[in-house]
Amino acid sequence: MHSGGRAAAVVNTNFTIAKDAASEVRLQQRRNSVSNGGYHYYQRGHRPSDDSELPHLEPLNGVLEGAALELTLGSMPSMREHVKNGIVDKLCEEWQPRFLVLTSHDLAMSLTNSPIVSDRIPLHEITHVTRVQSHRDDVLASDEFEDRAFNVHTAANGYNCGRDYCFRVQTQEELTSWIEALSRTIKAAKKKAASKNLIIAYKARALTLTSSMAWQRLCGLLVAANVVVNVIQSQELPDAGTTGMAIFDVLDISFTVIFAVELTLNMFAQWFWCFFSDGWNLFDFIVVFVSIFTLIFRNLPGVSFLRLMRTFRILRLFRQLQSLRTLINALASSFIPVINAFIIVILVLVVYAILGVQLFQNRDKKHFGSFARSYYSMFQISTFDSWVDLASTISNSDQTIDPVVVLFMTTFIVIVVWVLLPVVVAVLLENFTRAVHLEKSKILVEQEQVFAFVCVLLCVRVC
Repeated sequence: MHSGGRAAAVVNTNFTIAKDAASEVRLQQRRNSVSNGGYHYYQRGHRPSDDSELPHLEPLNGVLEGAALELTLGSMPSMREHVKNGIVDKLCEEWQPRFLVLTSHDLAMSLTNSPIVSDRIPLHEITHVTRVQSHRDDVLASDEFEDRAFNVHTAANGYNCGRDYCFRVQTQEELTSWIEALSRTIKAAKKKAASKNLIIAYKARALTLTSSMAWQRLCGLLVAANVVVNVIQSQELPDAGTTGMAIFDVLDISFTVIFAVELTLNMFAQWFWCFFSDGWNLFDFIVVFVSIFTLIFRNLPGVSFLRLMRTFRILRLFRQLQSLRTLINALASSFIPVINAFIIVILVLVVYAILGVQLFQNRDKKHFGSFARSYYSMFQISTFDSWVDLASTISNSDQTIDPVVVLFMTTFIVIVVWVLLPVVVAVLLENFTRAVHLEKSKILVEQEQVFAFVCVLLCVRVC
């Protein structure tokens, strides 16, 4: 089997597993859902007909009552969320009174004297609502015929696992009112859920596209093409108003539009926190935003300075190429340990700069006449740039050996150049190597998270 076929097989297998797992999780959540302090325990072939079969736990005090509330399906919706409410009879082993509340997204019920939800039905998972009078077979475990009752049928793979509910009201007018309210609200809830599922599906596709290697390579080629155009423009320097300048302006607008589209897709796929918590995404957002701003407001004061930000679009190549991004992130991660080593070098330079002022300010005011000049001179010596000439300016005029100058120069070169600077390099290499391994592990984890996230999004839509 080709590699593409194996990859497709793996994706299909993992998707099937994720879908089955998602269905099983929903079923297990429903089986383990709690009601009024007690637990619904659903076994295959048997479901409690109502929470009346469950043990009733009386709250002992405020603390236990709060803890019990956390274990339940929550409190009943507030009055401003109610579309319709009322006291109805619910068919269990027998008819029992319940407080039924219809909201824009749920059908919630509770005991008549309890503020805690005993059961809930997501409206978008209700398949249909029927009158018992026209569907005698729908009456659940009841031998008597009720002409003031209605059944609510739920989806088999939904939150309620296909459970059917039967409610009875007092009058025919109330029955008609409940069925009309349910039908109207269910229709709106299903429309909203369909729209949400459509957004989820497009988001999953966008995430799959922007995470693919082909997309990353395409974006990398576009950034590289932008780099080439900027290099040619900087070399040729066409005059304003010429044909060459017009061509470069068109290319600049084209690249800006392309990068804006790429950024929009990336934002849509990872919105919100997942996008803005990533440093590379923030960098892309700032660079593209400034590029668009300078194209729209060309004549504003200071826009010429902001146009310089477009040059940083070249750095977007680091983000598109994973190998370069790994190196940059590793360098950034090893920056703090290297700074600690640099602090030691700087402190030694400061000490020798102060000694240089105190020892040689009368011999060479050009290089050691002040702390700033002395510090710069010591930095110059650490680079081996004309340090012999500098040492001769502070030596004895008769060309005899000055032990102070010899000791000053040799100790500085040994300590700083031969010892401390190699230590800085060693610290950089050690932390850089460790950071590279961490970045590679992080990339693998991110790829697994993206794959899992896409599978979950697809499962949510399919299920």
